[in-house]
Amino acid sequence: RPPSTLPQPGTSEEARRATVFKRMVAAMQDDRFDWRTVDRLAIEAGVNEAEAHEILAEHPGEVMLGKSRDGKLIARLSER
Repeated sequence: RPPSTLPQPGTSEEARRATVFKRMVAAMQDDRFDWRTVDRLAIEAGVNEAEAHEILAEHPGEVMLGKSRDGKLIARLSER
């Protein structure tokens, strides 16, 4: 019997989170904005704000997180 080509448990979740992160990075690369709200990044990546924040927080070397004057969570790429 050939080995299963199904991903191992956890792998598909990691791949999904990596895809979500790539979508958010693409949104942050838009030169019109220095900072983006995590809420907007979540919408563009197709996840809720809490998950978007969690995924962004997993990449401290690539993403800076902060709060806007009105208290919203915001993010930008570190190299900008």
